Amino acid sequence: MSDTQLVRLDRTAVAESEISPPKKLFDPWFWLKPLRDYPEPEALVDFEARMVGGWLEVRILRHYPWRSEERREKGGTLKLTIWNELENQGISIISSKDMHDLHAGRAPLDPKRPYNTFQLKTGQVDLKRTGGALGETCAWFNMTPNLTDAGRQECLTPDGVPLEINILSGWGHGESYTAVEIKRRPVELKEMIPPSELTDPSSWGFTVGD
Repeated sequence: MSDTQLVRLDRTAVAESEISPPKKLFDPWFWLKPLRDYPEPEALVDFEARMVGGWLEVRILRHYPWRSEERREKGGTLKLTIWNELENQGISIISSKDMHDLHAGRAPLDPKRPYNTFQLKTGQVDLKRTGGALGETCAWFNMTPNLTDAGRQECLTPDGVPLEINILSGWGHGESYTAVEIKRRPVELKEMIPPSELTDPSSWGFTVGD
């Protein structure tokens, strides 16, 4: 696929600053800063939701078109994803006692390849069935039509709040969680910024440059 040939080699002292990653790469705002203006559809609302499943708890925030999902498993693993539903932009973090992982990206979504690497969603197909929680009703939608090895189904209220979510997997057990608390309220993008302990470069053993 590629070929590389050495054309110069200098055996010399190298300062740590020369191999340190730039500080901005660990700044969440560098990745999440809006790429353009996004008028909010009247049919959708900002919200905060808390959902629980058999072995995890999920906190969801939406400030259209940004969405944050924080998943805390009973074993202590934290999975946090913040993404822009209209762009290929977001941050995904996994943190546990055995690992620490961060993936980030920032680019306009390519109309020719409209695949967002930060969300498991390829569309929204009405499944023609209803559900509910907390005294509210919702309609089930398949958010991943045409996928065979994974899937996501959400039961959404008319204003777009998920009351139930099913994650399907062809490689192992899936996940299901139900809303136990919902707050329809203004949500600021700054509320979604990960805490500093999750993005501190020292978590990877780095000292950073400018």
